[in-house]
Amino acid sequence: MTEEQAASKNAVLCLGALDDFDLSFVNGTKVGSMNVWNRLRKYSIPEGVLKAGENKIDVTVIDFGGGGGFASKPEEVKLVLGAEEISLAKEWKYQAKGLTDVPKQPKNIGAVSPYNYSTCYNGMLHQLFPAAIKGAIWYQGCSNVGRHYQYDDLFAAMAADWRKNFSAGDFPIYMVQLAAFMGTHDEPFNSNWAAMRWTQTQIGESLKNCGTICAIDVGDHGDIHPKDKKTVGERLARMACARTYNMPICEAGPTPLSAVYDTKANKVVVRFKNCAGLKTSDGAAIEGFELSDAEGTIFRKVAAEVEGDCVVIKLKDGEARPAKVRYAWDDYPKCNLINGELQPSGPFELDVGDFVTLENAGLSLIYDSSNARIVSFRLDGSENMLWVDDTIYSKMKKSSSWVNYGGEKTWIWPMETWPKNLGRLWPPPAILDEVESCSVFPSKFTGKLG
Repeated sequence: MTEEQAASKNAVLCLGALDDFDLSFVNGTKVGSMNVWNRLRKYSIPEGVLKAGENKIDVTVIDFGGGGGFASKPEEVKLVLGAEEISLAKEWKYQAKGLTDVPKQPKNIGAVSPYNYSTCYNGMLHQLFPAAIKGAIWYQGCSNVGRHYQYDDLFAAMAADWRKNFSAGDFPIYMVQLAAFMGTHDEPFNSNWAAMRWTQTQIGESLKNCGTICAIDVGDHGDIHPKDKKTVGERLARMACARTYNMPICEAGPTPLSAVYDTKANKVVVRFKNCAGLKTSDGAAIEGFELSDAEGTIFRKVAAEVEGDCVVIKLKDGEARPAKVRYAWDDYPKCNLINGELQPSGPFELDVGDFVTLENAGLSLIYDSSNARIVSFRLDGSENMLWVDDTIYSKMKKSSSWVNYGGEKTWIWPMETWPKNLGRLWPPPAILDEVESCSVFPSKFTGKLG
């Protein structure tokens, strides 16, 4: 630093956000401290602290949970000398130390804090019971990152309790998937944030009268509470219009149904719903897809392309058949898959099944091995009827419906109406013995439910 720079009367040390608590010094002089994990640090440096030549900046950061440390964009970490800015986004010397010598204190369960047991429930919910409500939205999950395997049970229990105590029956609960946050990795990364997002999507697809919207494209590297709430609100409204009010609107972005390996074509095919107009947000090649090795443990980035309502990943000769495919699997992923309504697809990880269509005992069927159930089948000679899995049929909300399948008006029936008088057992044992892996529910339904 020059003498002129050191003499600056308006020197400011900018460190971005520091998660959670910091003590910041310049040449041994304390210039600031803060205990707000997402607040940008801007500390004025007193005159006479800076000196010509080498200056030393010391920052002590104490993290109370979560990621910890510097949590901002590189351009926010700098030394401001009047109109001049000196970037500090360089390699820092550091020493990591855990507070292992601090004895654990007993939990004060009587303290008034939203993080204490039952505080939010008793203070914000219980007093509203048994009010009649139309629905609820849920935007939470960052505290559960790393424990995504518990979240489906926790969320289901919470939903059941709310529905029991509010006077509204099984009212809809729509969830916001965690937005992109923290860093982007150049190589495949086993992200707990991505695992949490995928868990949230699956809850929305499996739990009765629930749904999940994607917020992967409105994130902030340094703030888990990103400021773009307008987009989130619009997407929640879109899902409510589609699922609660049955309006003819695309409910969300592309949601994966399943992935299969086509042996003949040597490619992986990922099929989606909400996939009309499947494309990329920037018009460039698809970013974000990865395939695993045969054991499903080591992933590699792969090129992918859109084919109709599918994404196709072509394998090279000699490449092993992958066990898994995943998309947008990072804390802050680079991903760009959207549908014609400009709604994004969120992170997912799927087992890759084998594409098999069998004809046996007069039946043509498609079997989904990842869920261990026959999804659909068609009796030979009854090309205008298709029996489907009850989960799929329940979304049609009619005792019988039809779609345009392959150019023909095709009647859709729930599995429970399988005509027993046809003299065949359900499921057909001979076929189940023969089928080892599967494909997916047909994707050629282009007409509206009638």
